[in-house]
Amino acid sequence: MAEKKNLTITYMKEKRTVPEEVKTRVKEFARIKKSILNTLEPGPKTIPQVAAETKLDIASVTYYLMSLRKYGEIEETGETIEDAYHLYRLTARS
Repeated sequence: MAEKKNLTITYMKEKRTVPEEVKTRVKEFARIKKSILNTLEPGPKTIPQVAAETKLDIASVTYYLMSLRKYGEIEETGETIEDAYHLYRLTARS
């Protein structure tokens, strides 16, 4: 029975391949995520500060920060700079 299961798994892997575009996007997301998390390691930063350090545009940084926030990897500190920019930091679990 286990041998039949292994054949099924092998067959499904061959038939259901992941498109190269998806693989590329996942790798790019992981690279950017790592860059942003490394930027926040020393302490809280605003979106423009993260953008400057990662050399990404503000719109991209905003998108990635909101994604990381949604999944609990970062959080707002509750503080703002000049009442305009929220500070973001790593969560305890990051």
